[in-house]
Amino acid sequence: MPIAEQFRERKLDRMRAGQAACDIVPLVSDPEIRVALVPLTEAEYLRSMEMAAALDVLSNRVALEFQERRQTNEILWAALRNPEDLSEHAWEDTSAMTVDLDTADINHLFDHYLEMVDQSSPSIDGIPEGEWDLLKKALQEIPWNELSGKQWYAAKRFLGSVFPTLLLDRSPGFSFTNQSTGMSDESEPASNVSQS
Repeated sequence: MPIAEQFRERKLDRMRAGQAACDIVPLVSDPEIRVALVPLTEAEYLRSMEMAAALDVLSNRVALEFQERRQTNEILWAALRNPEDLSEHAWEDTSAMTVDLDTADINHLFDHYLEMVDQSSPSIDGIPEGEWDLLKKALQEIPWNELSGKQWYAAKRFLGSVFPTLLLDRSPGFSFTNQSTGMSDESEPASNVSQS
């Protein structure tokens, strides 16, 4: 059997079995609804870009933002799948998806998609060994209970991605951070963000 055919067959089998690479993400507007995000093939990604590029838009800032947003929606539609069957799209088309989902859902899901496909790591980014102690010290000195807005959102996403089981093991909201980011009795920052 040719390599390309083997690859496609194995990929389809993994998707049917739910073993393909994916992230399961709750919707912001309804956290009880979870969707699967799968990485796109190059062809799917190019199709999303082509759909946005085909729009007849003016060459002004608003029109370009509109085109970029359409591309985001096309990418998301292709990446969003049924968690029970990864070969099945979560919505029938982009239009149906954008009618159902809030802007906050789109932003949240696209952030997750970008994180999932980012091929970044400490070794790729070239972080020297000597900087790890400085990073650990900086994390210990963060006044976690004082974070709000964008800072808290970023911290919450960071903790949820580094310690995903804490998010699943705890009850509503983000109470999993209570112990890992709380302040001690002396109002000093907690010394270990990985406590549970």
